[in-house]
Amino acid sequence: MSMTFTGKGVDYFILCSQISAVKLEARGMRHSSGRSVTAHCKRIYGLKGSRDKVLEQMEAMREQMLEEKRRGNG
Repeated sequence: MSMTFTGKGVDYFILCSQISAVKLEARGMRHSSGRSVTAHCKRIYGLKGSRDKVLEQMEAMREQMLEEKRRGNG
């Protein structure tokens, strides 16, 4: 079975991947590029705070995207 992501689905998938990467980084793993995923997400999404605070904000963004999808806005 294969899935194709389009439109907002792509943004949701990327956000979920980044949330997982931040969680792995918190456990001591590093991205292959050597750059901090947390710093990258802070720059992209304009977030501030510690890794835990950034993760909370990103998870809230994910929940908001799901709510929009459920309401038919996404």
